[in-house]
Amino acid sequence: MSELKGQISTNDEIINKIITFIYDNGCGYTLPFPFLFKRKHITKGTTLEGDLKITGDDSDEFLKAFSKEFNVNISSFKIGDYFKGERDMVLNTITSLFKVKKKKKH
Repeated sequence: MSELKGQISTNDEIINKIITFIYDNGCGYTLPFPFLFKRKHITKGTTLEGDLKITGDDSDEFLKAFSKEFNVNISSFKIGDYFKGERDMVLNTITSLFKVKKKKKH
């Protein structure tokens, strides 16, 4: 049982190091303005793209920094399979502005 308890604290330490890394790399904040910074709550379930809005070139830079910091080999990682490009995000935002909501028929 003591081994499991030690493993849990080790996992918690790793999670805390990753969360600190995310904040230290400028991610995990609500707005990119110094006077409006507010940290987002990050958990094991937080997603880089969906929750932290890390996409496109930012996701590439983030993963390279993560790889270096935590000694993770990402040479065969296909980033396009997991992150949208910046163009995709801009295009989705623009098209969502022009979508017409249909009225419900009673």
